[in-house]
Amino acid sequence: MDDDAPTTALAPRTPARLRLADSLESARLGEVVLLDRRGDIVTRQRRRRHAAAAATLVAAAVGLGVLSGAWGVMLLWGAVLAGTLGLVRRRGRLTREVLPLLAAYRTDEAAARLAAHGDRGTRVERVSWAQLSAGAAWQRGDLAAALDHFDRALTLLGGSRGRWVSAARAMVASSRTMLLWELGERDRAEATMAELAATPPGAWYELRRRAVRLLRAYRLDDDRDLPDDDTLIDWAKGLLRRNHPFPDMALLAWVFERRGDADMVALLLGELAQRLPVPYERLVLMYPSLDPWLGPRLADLPAEPEL
Repeated sequence: MDDDAPTTALAPRTPARLRLADSLESARLGEVVLLDRRGDIVTRQRRRRHAAAAATLVAAAVGLGVLSGAWGVMLLWGAVLAGTLGLVRRRGRLTREVLPLLAAYRTDEAAARLAAHGDRGTRVERVSWAQLSAGAAWQRGDLAAALDHFDRALTLLGGSRGRWVSAARAMVASSRTMLLWELGERDRAEATMAELAATPPGAWYELRRRAVRLLRAYRLDDDRDLPDDDTLIDWAKGLLRRNHPFPDMALLAWVFERRGDADMVALLLGELAQRLPVPYERLVLMYPSLDPWLGPRLADLPAEPEL
């Protein structure tokens, strides 16, 4: 973004700028990654090689690990946020301002900026507003409002076709499915699993599908549809390379506890406790169903030795 590009009207603590990371593993709080249409991460080197194809890319916030992305990461692991990079550059002032705020968990600033803007403008701008608003509502713990915003985004997208429409719809579908499982809307969530399976085959969407499968098992209290332990250990290895593995790592710990692997539970919970990007009390607002199981276990972890 240019040095004189607008920031939020609330004079945030530091300028809210889109900062790009080269991978989910290296992404820090407040950074975003670029995804191609397959859902694979676009590195700096690849961006330079294919700068002309920027309009086909999708920007996804990874503040929560995913989403946590708005066109659906922050819910990478929470509420994912994304939009086509070309549209962000041409008509995406709101996204440029709000996306990094949500990626840094500056939720109140993001929500105020969204409220000031309102649901207006072109269809692209209104879809962006709905998706970003879903991310802000999810971070605040207002899951019902987040679902309403995701539904609004899908309504605006309708049956239209095109690269940015397909990318936005896939992002919303993956985040909406995660949210429905967290809300306990079992029938509606099951009905969206086919949409999730139809999302692109890239690495980011595969991680998203894993997260949904884990949350589904947790909400159903049934891990029989999950892979064998060796596969889950491979999933855990991938999470251990990430800076922000919530809630996936907690859900994996739950599975290993059910399967009697105390060592894996201790490893995953210990690592998770050291990698929370914001206080646990804020994160769990997005996944309140996890708190009865996770909260007491994190509280019982041994204290870190003083240096």
